[in-house]
Amino acid sequence: MSDIKALLEQIDANRAELANYEMPSAARERFDADRRLSVIHSTTVIEGNTLTLQEARQVLEGYSVADKQLRELWEVTNMNKAIDFMEANLRTPLTEEFIKQLNAIVMQNINDTAAGSYRFVNVRIVGASFSPPSPQELRVQMGNLVAQYNSELYLALHPVERAAKLHTDFVRIHPFEDGNGRTARLLMNSELRKHGYPMISINARIEYLKALETYGMSETHEPLVMIITQEVLNEQKLIKEHSLKK
Repeated sequence: MSDIKALLEQIDANRAELANYEMPSAARERFDADRRLSVIHSTTVIEGNTLTLQEARQVLEGYSVADKQLRELWEVTNMNKAIDFMEANLRTPLTEEFIKQLNAIVMQNINDTAAGSYRFVNVRIVGASFSPPSPQELRVQMGNLVAQYNSELYLALHPVERAAKLHTDFVRIHPFEDGNGRTARLLMNSELRKHGYPMISINARIEYLKALETYGMSETHEPLVMIITQEVLNEQKLIKEHSLKK
């Protein structure tokens, strides 16, 4: 826990320091586009998307990519739209309706029937040793998740800890037929952005999946806090390297 505390203090110190740096507008536009591409590519790859980083860039630029499933192209396009929606609603309170809207965008043109609607079937998480709740139970648990998020106990956590807990609590419920992981990472990044931290990519896939499994079994979200914090530190370093002191 002491290591986490030190890392959280470091990212807060970095955030304060970065207030004294800025990028020229043209450089900022290119930098933001590259970092968004990294976020989109990493979150779709975790779910099995086979597009390379360059192919994902081509899709976002409106070019066709040969020999790929249409679903994979929509996954990239939809994540880009979902980030737009997330960024436009950073001041919107977290509600079940907001979460459903995120998932609806993530699953647009992939599974329009189920997109944005809580599942009516039981599901299994491949490789997980815990089972998500039944369709009846998940509706109660999603209400509890939002209520807990707005509770004093939740608000007392550091924003990075809140981002990790929101992510893990949501994944454990797995409320949608598909797109749960991508939706969870959008919720995580939304929480980071609300508090002045950059969006992050999840690059350590194996460690990330292990962290989710650890939470599923013991409700310990510290491993995911460590991963998120390290990724925030990486992003902050990149921002500083591409910026000039005011």
